[in-house]
Amino acid sequence: MNAAIDPTKPERNLTPARPAAAPELLKYLKRGRVLLLAGKPIDGDNVASAIALRRLLLNLDIKADLGSGDKIPENLQFLPDTEHFNYQPDFLAYESIVVLDCGELSLTGFQPQLEKLLQTDQFATVINIDHHLQDPPFGHLSHVDPGASATGLLIFRLARAWRVSIDAPTATALLATLYYDTGSFQHSNVDSETLRMAAECVRLGADAPDIAKRMYRSKPLKVLKLWGRALARASYHKDTGVVSSVITQQDLRELNVAPDEISGIVGLLAHVPSGNFGLLLTDDGAGSIKGSLRSNERKSVNVARIANLLGGGGHKLASGFRVEGTIKEDNGVYRVV
Repeated sequence: MNAAIDPTKPERNLTPARPAAAPELLKYLKRGRVLLLAGKPIDGDNVASAIALRRLLLNLDIKADLGSGDKIPENLQFLPDTEHFNYQPDFLAYESIVVLDCGELSLTGFQPQLEKLLQTDQFATVINIDHHLQDPPFGHLSHVDPGASATGLLIFRLARAWRVSIDAPTATALLATLYYDTGSFQHSNVDSETLRMAAECVRLGADAPDIAKRMYRSKPLKVLKLWGRALARASYHKDTGVVSSVITQQDLRELNVAPDEISGIVGLLAHVPSGNFGLLLTDDGAGSIKGSLRSNERKSVNVARIANLLGGGGHKLASGFRVEGTIKEDNGVYRVV
C-alpha cells in the first residue's frame, strides 16, 4: 500500500517500481522504440549514461532516442551524440521510457507526463535506472543500486550482462560518468569496481586526460569571473560550520552565464579546513532558489539529510534542493526573501 498522500513527493503516491535485473530489462527494451531521459539538471553522469545506453541499444538493433528537460551545457558537448537530444519528446511514440540518474520524479523535467504513464500500464513502460537512494523508487520497473559510484557503472554492468561490445565513443561516455560522480576519483565512492571499469574504458579507447581537461579545466573567462564573485562572498558560519556563498540573478545576467555553468564552486566551499560542509545558493530568476550542498570525506557530514528537510535529495556528500524566493543584497548582506 502506498504511503499517505504527499504532494511534495509524487512518487510516494504511486505504486513503487518493481526491481528488474538485466535480462528482464532487455526483454522490455526489445519490445519497441525506446526513449532515454537524462535527469534534470543535466550533469556528467546522467547525460553520458543516456548516451552510452543508447549506443549499446543501437548495437543490439534496438531503436533508441535521447531526451532531456535541460539543454546540454557547453562543457559536456564534447561527448558523442549530444546533437541527438530531443527537448520535447512525444512520450506516446515509445514502448519504453528509461529515466537515468534521477532520484525523484520532480527532477526529471517531465513529471506530469511520467505521472500519467505511471498511473497505467497500457502505454509506455517506465524504467528507472539510478544509483541514488530512492524512497520509494518510481517507475514500472527499477534497476537501482545506491552502492554504485555512478549510474554509468550500472550501464557498464548492463553491457557486460547483455554481452554487447563497447566502442571508443561509448567508453568515453562511460568514463565521463565516473569522472563526474567521483569528483575525478577523489570521493569516497571510488572502489575497486569503479577503478576496474575506468581501466577497461581506457583500454577500449577512452581518452582520460582529454575528458578531465574538457570537464574540469576548460572554463570561459566569464565563468571564472562568476566564480570570483561567489568566492569573494564566501562566509564561515561558526555555529553550524557551514561555508556558504550566493549567486544572484544579476550576476548571471551581467556576466551572461547560464546556471548550468556554475558547477564546481560549492566543491571548493566544502574543502575549507575549518568548515563542515559547503552551501551555494543560486537565484534562478524565476522565483526559486537552487541550493547545492557538498561535504567531504574528512568531515563526512550527511548533507542529504539537510536536503531532504528542504524537499530535495541526493547523496551523503552531494545533495541539492529548491526553495521559493529570491536573493536580495542589503549593504553587503545577502538574504533569501
